[in-house]
Amino acid sequence: MTGFWHRWMVIWCWAVVGIGAVFAISAFASLRWPTMLFLDIIFWPIDGQPAALSREAVLGVSLTGAVMVGWGVLMLGLAQDAKLSRDPRVWHLMTYAMVTWFVVDSVASWLAGAGVNVLSNAGFLATFLIPIVKSGVLSSDSLAQRTA
Repeated sequence: MTGFWHRWMVIWCWAVVGIGAVFAISAFASLRWPTMLFLDIIFWPIDGQPAALSREAVLGVSLTGAVMVGWGVLMLGLAQDAKLSRDPRVWHLMTYAMVTWFVVDSVASWLAGAGVNVLSNAGFLATFLIPIVKSGVLSSDSLAQRTA
């Protein structure tokens, strides 16, 4: 992947790191408001009164953020590496991972009563898939050129 779509993907990876950091810092009560707003939104309707988080929930949200930061850094490393970013296998594997995340996270969100998060997940997945599809890195021609 090169050019505009590659830059999009690098920015997207940085966004994953940033969003993860926001969740991770929710371990600090004074920095928890963005996470609380997100939770208020996904547990529709927005009422401005998200429930207080138990310490177990704070830990879960913070650790989820930490995993997201690591996930974003890994994808950023793959996207920024000159050799790997041109290898269609990297993009295939990242796409499989993203679709797997989408299914598991969306089912879990739905079962937890946060169906709006499925829409959030769909937007997140779409912003990943747009450069993947538009750049053509998943095409059979792209893979054939790399393996030839």
